[in-house]
Parts: sequence; structure tokens; C-alpha cells
Amino acid sequence: MAATATHRHPQTQHIDSFDGIRGVAVLMVLMLHADCFHNGWIGVDLFFVLSGFLITGILRRSRTEPFYWRRFYIKRATRILPPLVLGVAVAALFWPHASLLGAAGYLLSLANCVDMTRFAIYPIGHLWSLSVEEHYYFFWPFAVLWMSKRQLQWLIGAIVVIVPLARLIFTYRLPPHDPYAIYLLTPFRIDGIAMGSMLALLLEEQSWQERLKRWSGAAAVLTSVVYLALWTIVGHVNFFPQAYSPIFNGAGYTLVALIAFFVIAYARLLPDAFPTRILRNRLLRKVGVISYGVYVYSWILLVFLRRGFPALSELQTGLLHVFIVIPAAAVLFKYYEQPITTWGKRRAALISGRTRVVASKKGPEIEDGPFGIESGQHTSVAVL
Repeated sequence: MAATATHRHPQTQHIDSFDGIRGVAVLMVLMLHADCFHNGWIGVDLFFVLSGFLITGILRRSRTEPFYWRRFYIKRATRILPPLVLGVAVAALFWPHASLLGAAGYLLSLANCVDMTRFAIYPIGHLWSLSVEEHYYFFWPFAVLWMSKRQLQWLIGAIVVIVPLARLIFTYRLPPHDPYAIYLLTPFRIDGIAMGSMLALLLEEQSWQERLKRWSGAAAVLTSVVYLALWTIVGHVNFFPQAYSPIFNGAGYTLVALIAFFVIAYARLLPDAFPTRILRNRLLRKVGVISYGVYVYSWILLVFLRRGFPALSELQTGLLHVFIVIPAAAVLFKYYEQPITTWGKRRAALISGRTRVVASKKGPEIEDGPFGIESGQHTSVAVL
């Protein structure tokens, strides 16, 4: 059955290297939290670009189908909400400074706004990135449904140009003691997701597939070299998100998004290349499959570990939380998240009248699930 589904819908074939990219991204974040890798924040932007690519592909393929809205949001809600509700509930119950108003804000995808107020709940402050994604996906399905491909490309082009300019301008306008506004707030952070959306649109064309197949590897290396050169020349103290540096806010985020853009294109178009085969490493893919849960639970666990064991160093608690959160997330994924997600896919398929479920070693997969975002348990969520 799986072979038949792939033959009929080649675009729905799950891409294992994307799980590897998710695994790399969430491991970068975990190393950041463990004080082992200060550039681990890049994992968040990698998730942003991958998410924009995958979900734009879904929306473009389903825009002419019945129940467009209902199917999208049922699957989105049943994937996003289980870890989110659990994480917010734990923080609200056990963090002494939590408030019901703050917890409600996190549940309503306002985490990045709440984080800027006195109602912020420290153990779930990392959920800001999920809110950025949700804000993007409030308006993007409308754009995909009502706009032509060329209009979408113009819209994305405007976002990719205006957002870095806004970051640069507001670097001089916002209070110098509060650089987190640019890092957290949606208007300053959606260009990475938009770049992923642009990649999905470009790969609909054979000519762009050929161009990116030929040049994406070299472009990924070149943009990485430029980023590292700036990081070296400007200095790591001034070339990172919280430095409130004009050069970083103007160029740093954009360079990271471009690196992710080309890496994803390379993995998609060159599946047999050696770097792509590395991304298909079995353990890396397994971490990628549970990456959303790992992200949601990891910072909560780390905060409570540091509070409960103050005698341990930050590095010790950081490493300890890595060894705890990955198996814990795997268990929660299997027995808590996956059953709800599978129910959501089945419900969405029943609504559209497409009820055939494809058997897979990785769990049940709805036949029309593209690129892994809808396939079985595989989904992409931006995290830090």
C-alpha cells in the first residue's frame, strides 16, 4: 500500500533527511540550553525555514480541495496542542510566580507578547517561537487561497526585504536595555518562515529545481562562510541575537535563514549526496521525529532541575537534562502525542472523504500527507 501511495502521489513521499534536519536543529537548541554551544539559537531559525517550506507545500496542494480550512486546522491543532497544553499546565501548577492570565496567553499563541510583560512564566518563555509560527499561519492560508503564485512571490519578497530593514531601524528606536523585542516579536521574525515558503514555490518549477540542484550546496557553504567571517570580524560578543547590534539585526538573521534555505533545498534535491546521507542517520532521524516534544519539555525540565539542585553547575544540569528529556519525550510522543495526532489526521481525512490510511513502519500515514509534515507523526515546529 505504501508503495502504491508513493507512486500515485510522489510529492507525498516522506523525506527522512528532513527528520535529520529537525534532529540537528533541536540538538543545537539543547546544547545552547546546556551552555555548550552559544550559537544554538540557530536551530530555531532552521525550524522556521523548514516549517515554512513544508506547510506552504501542504497549503498549495490542498487549496482546491473541499474543507481546506477545517482539514488544515484540525491537523495543526492536534499536532501543536498536546505538548503545549502539557508544558503550560506543568509550569502554571509548579512555578511559584505563574499566573492564570499569563498561562492563558501562552495557550493562545501569545507567548512572545507575554514574555515582554510581568506575566511572563520563565519555564515556558521558550514557547515564543511557536507563537511566531502560529501568527504567520493565521494569515498565510488566506494568502495561499486567494493569491496567485506570482502574487505570493511578490508578497514573500516584500517580507524578506522589509523585515530586516525593520530590525535595523528599530535597533536604534527600541530601548537599548531591552533587545529581546526584536528577537521575540513576530513582525521582526517572520522572514525566515517566508523564505521557506518561497522555496516551496520555487520548487514547483522544474527550472528552479535544476538551478538549486546545481548551486544549493555551494550557496550553503558560501553563506555559512560569510556568516562565520562576520562573526569573527565583528566579534561573537556583538554578532548574536541579544547583542543589539545593527549589523547582526540587519544581516545576521537573514544569513542564517539563507543557510537554512539552501541546506533544505540541497537535502530535498540531492537525496543521494553524502551530506544528505548523514542527515538520514537513524539516531538523528529518531531525535528529529520527537523534536517538537523535546523542545517544549526541555527548558521546563532544565529550569526545575536548576531550581531543585542548586549545588550542580549550569553545565552539569544542562547535560543531565539532555539525558532525561530525550527518552521522556519519546515516551510522551508514543503514548500521548501520537494517538491525538493520528486521530486528527483520521478526522481530517474523513471530513474530506479520503479515508484510506497507509501502513508504515513509522506509524499510520494518511495517504495525502506531503513531505512528512502530515505523514504519520512527522511534523515541523519551530522551537528554541
